[in-house]
Amino acid sequence: MSAVIRKNTLSCNAAESIQAAVLEKAQSLNIAIAVTLVDESGHMILFKRMDGAPLVATEAAKNKATTALFGLPTDELYNQVISQQPSMALSISNLSGVCPMAGGVPLYYDNCIVGAVGVSGGTLEQDGSIAMAGADSFS
Repeated sequence: MSAVIRKNTLSCNAAESIQAAVLEKAQSLNIAIAVTLVDESGHMILFKRMDGAPLVATEAAKNKATTALFGLPTDELYNQVISQQPSMALSISNLSGVCPMAGGVPLYYDNCIVGAVGVSGGTLEQDGSIAMAGADSFS
């Protein structure tokens, strides 16, 4: 008897659709951003840096996406966990590729994390709302 292992992951088509929603929201706010979509293991599926987006936004968008794989939007991770437990802030700051600032949102399908979206280039509030527009387009 063999076991069947089921794995949910974000498809490239779904990532393209989410990326389109993110770019549309950023353009409506007149903000140049970088956006990264990763699968459930943190491997990049798609990336785009809009003309005029800050260079640092490239790395920040990827790190926000991978940080969202903890299971919470990155601003909630900070507000609910890190700010309440100073030792957690110190631990997380030592992890490579972690960015617990607004702009990263996990993507769920069938109660499983299948990937995440990360956005950087605006204010933290703008990054968070732009990333959430992408996540909302997926649900």
